[in-house]
Amino acid sequence: MENKFEKDVEVLNVINNSEAVLTRAEMLEVVDGESQKIAVSLLANIKDFKNVIEQKRKFYTVPVNDILKQINATARKYSDPFTDAESQVKSQMRTYENKLWEEKRKLEEKNRKKMEKAVEKGKPIPVVPTVTVEKTVASDDGAKVTYRDNWIAEILDKKTLIKYAINNDLWNLISVNQSELNNLAKIYKDSKKIDGCQFVNNKIISTRS
Repeated sequence: MENKFEKDVEVLNVINNSEAVLTRAEMLEVVDGESQKIAVSLLANIKDFKNVIEQKRKFYTVPVNDILKQINATARKYSDPFTDAESQVKSQMRTYENKLWEEKRKLEEKNRKKMEKAVEKGKPIPVVPTVTVEKTVASDDGAKVTYRDNWIAEILDKKTLIKYAINNDLWNLISVNQSELNNLAKIYKDSKKIDGCQFVNNKIISTRS
């Protein structure tokens, strides 16, 4: 497919004039009022170039994106029921497999006690039944599924978990809510301090031409 964006006249104009603007930006040092004015003018030029690129990007991509959204929505409409059905069947299989493992665990414990008693009384060790849990299960029509271990952690008590992490030096288990910290910074500015954190006024510069 031809890249019409790169051959657009307005985009080409930006490309052809970009080096001069980028070089000026790289070399600029704001040290006084005059150089500050130059910086303002340069920011306006940069914004104009960015606006051209963004407008042209939308011009060429919006129609394509609209079609893609329609295709994806239609695909999800017909695919999601199969995904739900797949999850349901796998859930049933997972439940059954967990049941087999539980039966296996109980039977092994029962057999262990039987063998211990036999040894204590000097009797022959009995032949004990067992439960086999297959890793691969095949259907009559040749389809196969394989069970693989996939251990995950389920949080039962967040406060208890945090205390455990602190006491055991597991700091990587604790994540910081940067968004919430930023909200506190907007509220308190420099009037309040939080240990291990500082509120910084990172000025936003808006360009108008």
